[in-house]
Amino acid sequence: MAYTSYTLHPETHFRTHTHPAVVLESYPHQLQPTTQHMSEGVSILRKDLTVVYHTQTTDPGGRYAIWQCTINKQDFTIVNIYSPNANQRNFLHSILAKVDKLSKGVLIICRDFNHIFDPTLDITRSPKTPNYASLKRQCKDFACLMASHGLNDVWRVLHLGEK
Repeated sequence: MAYTSYTLHPETHFRTHTHPAVVLESYPHQLQPTTQHMSEGVSILRKDLTVVYHTQTTDPGGRYAIWQCTINKQDFTIVNIYSPNANQRNFLHSILAKVDKLSKGVLIICRDFNHIFDPTLDITRSPKTPNYASLKRQCKDFACLMASHGLNDVWRVLHLGEK
């Protein structure tokens, strides 16, 4: 049986005044920034482990949560990001710059970037679709941004060429 110590959720969509009291015996510790808008929100849930927390940083808009901690004498930075549906590159550039400054030890990022890496593999549009060239250019810029921070799409790395 797999043992999961953390679970990270983008797109929680909890409002501040309607934020549910998440009571999960298996995950008694949580970091869930909330906002007034239901279109945002992330969460990080943690089991009972021997963890020393150093910092936690959350977005007032509910778009990211960052935990810096030590687990079993190993430093970790655990990040959960939920990008807006538009202007993702600027948003991510800003967040990743913050992560670069805060990151210590092993970096784990869970995300919904609301962006694709490769239009030929990640969507069902035809190259003849209007704006395809623009989309392809945006994907190339996005991939360059990810590479500049040493980030990869794990699913894509493990499933090369799959749709």
